[in-house]
Amino acid sequence: MMIREDAGLHRAQRAFRSVLDAFARPGTVHVVEPAANSPARPVALGASLEAVVRLFVDQAVTFCVADAESDATAAYLTGETHARRFPVREADFVVVPARADAQTA
Repeated sequence: MMIREDAGLHRAQRAFRSVLDAFARPGTVHVVEPAANSPARPVALGASLEAVVRLFVDQAVTFCVADAESDATAAYLTGETHARRFPVREADFVVVPARADAQTA
C-alpha cells in the first residue's frame, strides 16, 4: 500500500490535535492552522474557523450560523459538508463567526 502525501489531511489532523489539547486543558489558547484558501468561502467564515467546523460538522449533524448575515456562510457549509441547517435551538452545533455582534451570538 502506498501512502499518498495529502496536505489537507495532515492539516486536519493537526487541527484535531489542537482542539483535543484545548479540550484537555481548559483555559489554554491553541492556534488552529487555517483551512486551504477557497474563493467560495464567505468573508464571515474565517479560514481557521472553517478548519474547526470541518472537524465536527458533516452530513450526520445539524448546524446554525449565529451571524446577522448567515445565509452565505450556511449555504457554503451545507455545500461543503452536506450538513443540514437548523434553527439555533435545534442545531447540534452553533457556528459563531468572530465578527458576530454580541446580541446575535
